Amino acid sequence: MDPSAELELLRTENDHLRARLRDVEGRIEALRIDADTVRHERNLLRQDLVWTLDRLDRSPAGPLLRRTAGFRRLRTQWAEPEAP
Repeated sequence: MDPSAELELLRTENDHLRARLRDVEGRIEALRIDADTVRHERNLLRQDLVWTLDRLDRSPAGPLLRRTAGFRRLRTQWAEPEAP
C-alpha cells in the first residue's frame, strides 16, 4: 500500500474515532445530568412526603394515625434520614 494512502486512511479513521468519542462523551454527560435530575426530584418528593407526614402527625388525627401500622411504617421508611 502506498504510504500516503495509508496515512490518509489513518487520518480518516482517526477523525471517525474522534467523532465517535465526542458522541459517546456527550451521551455520558447527558446520562449524568439525567441521573442528577432524578436524584434532585426524588429528594424534593421525599421532602414533600416528610412534610405531609409531619403535618398529619401533628394534626388532631395524629394520635389515631400513630396507632396504625401503615402510618408508622411510612414514618420509619421516609422520615428517617437517608444514609449518604
